[in-house]
Amino acid sequence: MPAKTPIYLKAANNKKGKKFKLRDILSPDMISPP
Repeated sequence: MPAKTPIYLKAANNKKGKKFKLRDILSPDMISPP
């Protein structure tokens, strides 16, 4: 993965995928703003 990829997107791919991704899209600032 490129360094440009936000941390929350990386976590989504590594941990819960779809469920986590949806939460990131709804509130990315809550998890880890770039």
